[in-house]
Amino acid sequence: MPDSFVETNSTSWLSRIVGSITGVLFGIVFVIGSIALLFWNEGRAVQTARSLSEGGKVVVDAAPAPVDPGNEGKLIHLSGDTKTGAPVADRAFGVSATALQFLRIAEMYQWKEDKHQETHKSIGGSEETVTTYSYK
Repeated sequence: MPDSFVETNSTSWLSRIVGSITGVLFGIVFVIGSIALLFWNEGRAVQTARSLSEGGKVVVDAAPAPVDPGNEGKLIHLSGDTKTGAPVADRAFGVSATALQFLRIAEMYQWKEDKHQETHKSIGGSEETVTTYSYK
């Protein structure tokens, strides 16, 4: 048996006009703020690109097995196989595998909400909105 809830809102013409003006003002503030954030983010991207370029010039390739004391304090690059000594296990589900890590994502969906809105305009510019929520 689905549950339902009905909500009725009435909005006058003056509050609708004030809401519109407020929305325009917030929009202008958000555009100015987004330009400032974009400028800041692009500056950080340029700094990251310069840092990566500088690091690429001084990186030293090294072998993973013998540790060379001459590479102490340098930026090194190495590659090799990744191995684990023991298998990892998820005791809750009784699953194990030879891997580096298990990642479990658990989700639960409890309700399904259906929303139905009806808007009626009245004489004088006011609006009445009737929203019906039903849950299964």
